[in-house]
Amino acid sequence: MMVHRGVSGVSQGQEEFLELVYRLTASGGVARTSDLAEGLKTTLGTITNLVERLERKGLVVHQPYRGIVLTPKGKRIAAKIIRRHMLVERFLINFLRIPSERAHKYACRMEHAVDEEVVDALATLLSSTETR
Repeated sequence: MMVHRGVSGVSQGQEEFLELVYRLTASGGVARTSDLAEGLKTTLGTITNLVERLERKGLVVHQPYRGIVLTPKGKRIAAKIIRRHMLVERFLINFLRIPSERAHKYACRMEHAVDEEVVDALATLLSSTETR
């Protein structure tokens, strides 16, 4: 079975995990395994396996009884994923006139396939149209 790698060098599932940890901890919150399992609609066993893999890659640290935190490298990857998502979503809404709820769902799928060249082009396009 082939695992699809996102443009960040980790699998799509790992990207989703990093993104959720980032969102849960961004405002001082805690990323507990139970919250991650619920948010990703998976089992605690799957979350445990993901944490172990991502710890080996140096992307997260699991602090028993305190939750999971991103390392600086993990934060950089998560921030890039979120940026890709936001730019794709804005493009879908502003240029293709996709309703925001559907645009969000599409952006969730597309964010894993868009490379930095496309992200930079979207950022340029969107910023140039906002200043008109």
